[in-house]
Amino acid sequence: MSEDVDRPSPELSAAQRSLLEKRIQEARRIASSSPPRIRRRADLAAPVPLSSAQQRLWVLDQLVPGNRAYNLTRTLRVEGPLSDEALRRSVEEVVARHESLRTTFANREGQPVQIVAEKPTVPFSVVSLEHLPEAQRMPRALERALEDAEDLFDLSTGPLLRATLMRLAPELHVLQVTAHHIAADGWSMEVFFREVSILYDAFSSGEVRPLEPLDVQYPDFCIWQREFLESPAAAAQIAKWAEHLRGVGSLDLPTDRARPTVPTLRGAYHTRLFSKRRLDALAAVSRERGATLFMTLLAAFNVFLQRHTGQDDLSVAAPIAGRNLPELENLIGFFANTIVLRSDLSGDPTFREVLARVREAALESYTHQDVPLEKIVETLRPERSLAVNPIAQVLGVLQNVPLAPLRLKRAKVTPLESWTRTSRFDLELHATETADGLACTLVGSSDLFEEKSLERMLARFETLTDSIVRTPDLRISELDLLPETERAEIVSDWNPPSRDFASGRPIYEFLEDRADRSPDSVAAEFEDRRLSYAELNRKANQLASHLRALGAGPGVLVGVCLDRSLEMVIALIAVLKSGGAYVPLDPEYPAERLAFMLADAQTPVLVTASKFRSLFPEQSHVRVCSIDADAETIGARDSGNPTRLVSSEDPAYVIYTSGSTGKPKGVVVTHRNIDRLFTATEPWFHFDERDVWTLFHSYAFDFSVWELWGALRYGGRLVIVPGSVARSPEAFRALLVRSGTTVLNQTPSALRQLIAQDEISTDPLALRFVILGGEALDPGMLRPWFDRHGDEAPRIVNMYGITETTVHVTYRVIAREDLRQPAVSAIGRPIPDLQVYILDDRLRL
Repeated sequence: MSEDVDRPSPELSAAQRSLLEKRIQEARRIASSSPPRIRRRADLAAPVPLSSAQQRLWVLDQLVPGNRAYNLTRTLRVEGPLSDEALRRSVEEVVARHESLRTTFANREGQPVQIVAEKPTVPFSVVSLEHLPEAQRMPRALERALEDAEDLFDLSTGPLLRATLMRLAPELHVLQVTAHHIAADGWSMEVFFREVSILYDAFSSGEVRPLEPLDVQYPDFCIWQREFLESPAAAAQIAKWAEHLRGVGSLDLPTDRARPTVPTLRGAYHTRLFSKRRLDALAAVSRERGATLFMTLLAAFNVFLQRHTGQDDLSVAAPIAGRNLPELENLIGFFANTIVLRSDLSGDPTFREVLARVREAALESYTHQDVPLEKIVETLRPERSLAVNPIAQVLGVLQNVPLAPLRLKRAKVTPLESWTRTSRFDLELHATETADGLACTLVGSSDLFEEKSLERMLARFETLTDSIVRTPDLRISELDLLPETERAEIVSDWNPPSRDFASGRPIYEFLEDRADRSPDSVAAEFEDRRLSYAELNRKANQLASHLRALGAGPGVLVGVCLDRSLEMVIALIAVLKSGGAYVPLDPEYPAERLAFMLADAQTPVLVTASKFRSLFPEQSHVRVCSIDADAETIGARDSGNPTRLVSSEDPAYVIYTSGSTGKPKGVVVTHRNIDRLFTATEPWFHFDERDVWTLFHSYAFDFSVWELWGALRYGGRLVIVPGSVARSPEAFRALLVRSGTTVLNQTPSALRQLIAQDEISTDPLALRFVILGGEALDPGMLRPWFDRHGDEAPRIVNMYGITETTVHVTYRVIAREDLRQPAVSAIGRPIPDLQVYILDDRLRL
């Protein structure tokens, strides 16, 4: 497959004329500094070095022997009279004619060489399917064609081309031809079928062989290429590419599965026909900007990638024919090269601006297409890994010239779909111009994507192209991406508008209700101390009254700097009851971070203890409540529930982000959004007063919001984990057993340590749920846990969210099968068992 500028139509576009002028200038320069034209080698029996492209495939074959990802295949339906023998002789003659199809590869003293056999060996099989019921013949033929297409080649023994002719009826056949890419390319397959057509007509008519001998062969090109790569012209092109691609990064596509260390190169695909109207509209946009259709599709593909990754520096690989010398026109061999088209989408440009950038980059790249990509990679020396393609991880192809069909005398030949289940890139977009429109196929690595995801993404690409042709002057962030069906799924199916997520009450009122109904039930415990709901509510009321006297109230941010204790829990509740919003200031934080947070939040009131006063230099605008020093005053305050001063829309807390991507920022979250977190998840968990929760995390980490209010909202018991216990897996597991904890909240890294301790402990756990968050989860780490506890009791739940979205926004039950197939949600698509709810309808930062 090739881009349209490789084979221009009689009426050249502005882009093609510009490119032709550049290519003529480049050809003149190359001619003055390159080796002489390709010459026939003298010793035809001597081993020949590999071309640069062949060497790459040979090395890959050593790492993954016989990988089917480099099989080229064509499947054809043949209707009418057919001579099996004439077809077999024609295929054999083409193989005899082209040395590349008679080549095998050997390792000589650590270096690969190609050895050309004198006589052709062609596996040409004729298989009859006439014994099957008629309705089963074509499905079986296509199944067999796929099997043949994916069968492995042995590069050391050959042959590297095979053909299978399946007879469905006396005048109905399916022909399957497969070659290894090391011996041929897409252009070569056209040459192959063209020559088979000519020979078949001759053999079936009893004529002599009509083809003229070839002047040079592929091994001659390999020798010439080695000389060319030592020339000044090649050095200049390599330098140009190195300058263009230096610093290029990897594309971070959202995937369904975690990337494996060693890729399988298995692939899945989905095809969609874009209407003729849309094809004509895209062509019109191209003409307006003096661009080719390929450039326009590449620009659209770049926008598609940018919208999925958020990256502005994008590199897309594109295949080119690599046949700039006339003597290569009719040769079969691996001449195709890959160029990398790097595009800059920064600044949220309009699509027209993107197209102009892509056009300029493409025209420049085409003038330096003679150097194999392998040589550029060698020069750049990027960090190499089997898991990721260097330089570019996605491919874009436009096939705008119809493939040369096989023409057989008195028979009608039509191509059948022949996609193999392989992918050499993370994602490949193949577009083909047809009489009915633009046939687009999205191929994806099965290591990363499910076929359903490819279907969704291709539908998005179609929506994007439709938006582009309607409004090319929109900025790329404003172009439509989601089809109406997917938009409705996200808005309505995943987030039913009829569902009432929040009660509209401040979160602390659920505690007050529980204190009235079950005053003696234990609300919280720390070490050997316990507080009932009535006691906890009374103490929080007294402190809230005191804080109001200090100036706390609606919209007022109150700093809280206390260590893990019952007093810390009382203080957080009291701040909310006072009408304020708490700003947690963990005393274990560095002094610089505490000072920054206090100054940034401008808190007029601070709740702390005497031992932490030294962390905060005297500030005249801050009124300090010392829990221990002011205990007598606080104890004399009113213990009744205070009058509600806040609505559900008022802020409840401000938690600061880590600052790992820059300066930390304080995220303001409302009472309504905390309540929404729990009402949205109630159908999944059914928490109640029998649950025992651990407060394991720092109250300055938003996971603590889930732990603290999860326990108190449902009338459960909150077990505050001492810092020393949190750092000891042995002591922590003992606490879980002793307290009868039923709801455990952990980061995956903390759970990993607990799992190791669990393997050597015998005391039973009472857990109903283990809820994970805060980090990416590798399901494989859960294997020892599942082996011991199963996946039902407790249930393992992976939840994820960011500080800006009230702790959690996704939910997924982890089961045993996840050990075999790690899952990561593709953007805008739920993985199995994943529910996505908008827990925050707005953010106030």
